[in-house]
Amino acid sequence: MITLCDRARETCPNLPGQPVYAHWGIADPAAVEGDEAARVQAFEQAFLYLGRRIDLMLALPLERLERAAAQHRLRTDGREQGLRDLGRRIDLLWGGGWP
Repeated sequence: MITLCDRARETCPNLPGQPVYAHWGIADPAAVEGDEAARVQAFEQAFLYLGRRIDLMLALPLERLERAAAQHRLRTDGREQGLRDLGRRIDLLWGGGWP
């Protein structure tokens, strides 16, 4: 599961199985104020950012994703903290932040 906004990150549902969680914090382009050019630029930046992250995720070897899922299973006792830690690890793997 990939969340994009902080509110979604705080309210992640408990899904069956052992899903891998990641948080890709991104500013809401719909919240940008200004003229049309500024709003279009915000959406273009969001589009490029998400495209870059998706490309990096798809290029990640499956065994690295499996390792992240195993680490998550080891942290199920502290579920909330485990999700935060796993999200940070995945974010580091995929080079968090804007391009």
